[in-house]
Amino acid sequence: MIKNLKKIISLCLAVSITSTAFGNVAMAASDENTNMDELDVILASHNVMHSENGEENLWPETISNLEMIPLHNSAGDIVAYYLSFPDQYAVINNNLENPAAIEFGEGDNDIIREILDNNTAPHIVYNNPFEIYDSNNSMIVRSSYEEQLDLYEYFPDLEEENTTLAEEHLQKRAAIENLMESMPVPYNSGDYGFLTPSMLPSGTYTSDNIPNVNNTSWMVVTSDFSDIANNHCAATAVTNLALYYAAQGYSSLNMGSDFSSKSKRATFEAVHKLVGNGPKATIEREILTYFRGKGCEIKCASASSYRAVKDAVSDGHPCTLLLENSLLDWHWILSVGYREYSSGEKYIRIMDGWNRNTNRYYRPNIGSNWMFAEEFWM
Repeated sequence: MIKNLKKIISLCLAVSITSTAFGNVAMAASDENTNMDELDVILASHNVMHSENGEENLWPETISNLEMIPLHNSAGDIVAYYLSFPDQYAVINNNLENPAAIEFGEGDNDIIREILDNNTAPHIVYNNPFEIYDSNNSMIVRSSYEEQLDLYEYFPDLEEENTTLAEEHLQKRAAIENLMESMPVPYNSGDYGFLTPSMLPSGTYTSDNIPNVNNTSWMVVTSDFSDIANNHCAATAVTNLALYYAAQGYSSLNMGSDFSSKSKRATFEAVHKLVGNGPKATIEREILTYFRGKGCEIKCASASSYRAVKDAVSDGHPCTLLLENSLLDWHWILSVGYREYSSGEKYIRIMDGWNRNTNRYYRPNIGSNWMFAEEFWM
């Protein structure tokens, strides 16, 4: 039981939680607040997907590219949540008194996946597993879909209280919260352990960098956009990745004709529409969407170790890195180089998103936890 709960905690740390994901909610049978939060959705999905029988277990051993998407009725209330793993999915009823799975299994709900893959800002209406559409992009006349039956009219039992399931859910949640309270806070250092060159060791070393790493003309920092965004290190990192490749000749990635403040701001605004504010646990989908929308076929691969990041640098490829300072205090950066000392110490050269240069270094898992990284190349 403890092992499974710790896996759920790890998943909680990997969920992209946004303020818009948990907005208006559809009230079910009770007048009390029966709304689900992100932990409730994860627990409810784990309840139906996990099995001690290996052949029947759908709960993934490792997590990457997790998506949690609100599903609405025609009035705009959230009636369910779509939780998508790389190879599994679940749709969870938004009712703490009946935290049931509406559907789950291997692969995806094909209709939801098609909407997510082909629309940048979908507002998904979910009436049943086969009657699903994006109200922001649908050709259906509003008066027509407002007359359609909604989820609770198709499945009225989802509004009814399921005492056994609700009590089991609350017990698991209490156990999770007790474990999370007992977990040590990783660092809380504030600076994530980033180092300037003067703070690095003396002695001989070998190093390498991606091309044009000292050209600062393309770089943006979070303070450039604090008037229009907040907690936006993810959007800043994606913008820097786009502008870096724009400086390498892929000019369509830059929303302007040069690297003026105006052009870079326009690029950030376009990226921010896709990425939004944080915390964000994954940004691969947004990167692929932005680049491909500009006619640039970008490729990516996991870079789960220092060696993988070093190999990416040697190939001339930047990486996105997500670091954890405390439970939900995360920061996205770009890796642009490495430095290895003869003493054995290894450092990653980074663009930290706060300073308009690449003269910062990060020693893996010193000062902040390395959650994961991805390599991107054209």
